[in-house]
Amino acid sequence: MTLPGKVTIGYLEEDLPQKAYFRIKPLFVSGDGVFERVEDARGEFPDEGGVRIVPDKNESSRFKARMRTLGRYCALDLRQHPAENDKIRPNKNYNPDRSEFNRNIVYSDVVTECRTEWLMEVVRAEKTAEGVVRAILPRRPGTRRVAVVLDGEVSAPWHAQAGEAEGEAPYGEAVVSGTELLLRYACETDGGEVALLEAGIADGAVAYWSLSYETDTQGGM
Repeated sequence: MTLPGKVTIGYLEEDLPQKAYFRIKPLFVSGDGVFERVEDARGEFPDEGGVRIVPDKNESSRFKARMRTLGRYCALDLRQHPAENDKIRPNKNYNPDRSEFNRNIVYSDVVTECRTEWLMEVVRAEKTAEGVVRAILPRRPGTRRVAVVLDGEVSAPWHAQAGEAEGEAPYGEAVVSGTELLLRYACETDGGEVALLEAGIADGAVAYWSLSYETDTQGGM
């Protein structure tokens, strides 16, 4: 097991939502401040490249809610736990016939939100014929800050903010103009309304925002 004593960044999956089961699928591991990619996750963490997360005794009542606030990625901080069977242990419930494919478990008190300086999703942009820089986002970013790639050059960090609307987005769009980034995100709320969020990002922070529900509009600076 390569994780004890190190920091791991990975996908956070709710792989069995009906039972509120979560797991981390390691992407990068750091022992001395430099993150290295996990090249063979399935080989190191059979059967499906993940480690089952189980509630720590001190947060069993809020485990599900907290896991769902962490986003698409999470961090597993085992720097204070270098022993092999301290926070990570063999999964006694491992049973592929009953949909448990994770051979090891880790306790939830060492699973945290991934720090923004550790991981940023990449948004690839291109210039239109009119000279406007656009990036089409098929889904909202999974990290709070993103890196924008244009003509082979990386600009980062940009702050990504999805706003208050919930639901599956039919589209998202990012427009870069000078040092400002305009994010547009459209979705349908739980109540069936069409919502459009527009946010202006400057110097890595939200400069202004507008949230529209059909004919009603909110805004702020």
